[in-house]
Amino acid sequence: MDYRTKKEEMMKKYERQIALLSEVHNVDMGVAFDMLKTNEVNHGHYDYINHEEFAKDYEELIKLS
Repeated sequence: MDYRTKKEEMMKKYERQIALLSEVHNVDMGVAFDMLKTNEVNHGHYDYINHEEFAKDYEELIKLS
């Protein structure tokens, strides 16, 4: 799997959470995904995310970059 495919997979997997961030902050889905990643890397506070699962997915994404 390559970086782009993994990113698309993550965006689909976390689509509900990304869409919520997009709506609340009035940003597009790409920016909302970046916000989600940044929040999680900085030990986020979003209650609607499984932090351990996201960390594993993000670790895989980083390895592909």
